[in-house]
Amino acid sequence: MLSSTRSGGRRVAVTAGIATLALGLAACGGGNEGGEADETAGSDEPITLTVATFNNFGYTDELLAKYTEENPHVTVEQTVAAEAADARTNLTTKLAAGGEGLADIEAIEVDWISELAQYPDLFT
Repeated sequence: MLSSTRSGGRRVAVTAGIATLALGLAACGGGNEGGEADETAGSDEPITLTVATFNNFGYTDELLAKYTEENPHVTVEQTVAAEAADARTNLTTKLAAGGEGLADIEAIEVDWISELAQYPDLFT
């Protein structure tokens, strides 16, 4: 997910659209590391989807409850850092440690991309 405080409302709208798409796609499954279809993709097997954001991304309890109502096999656990700097520190620390403990979906600022590019094998 991408967000930038410098670009105003248009960026926020793009972020919301990407975030919604990412949330939906991640919940649907995709493939595994070998590129083959995941056995649970399209099934009703319980899934816990972790999402890490910062500041106010707009993922309200009501929005997440609606998503869960529409997708009862998916539980969304959201972690919200108070500030972007806190989220960045958490993300880069976990990436440097090999990715252990990262959320399924991590919100980032556009400005972080060059720094995160050193970990291409830890992103899907």
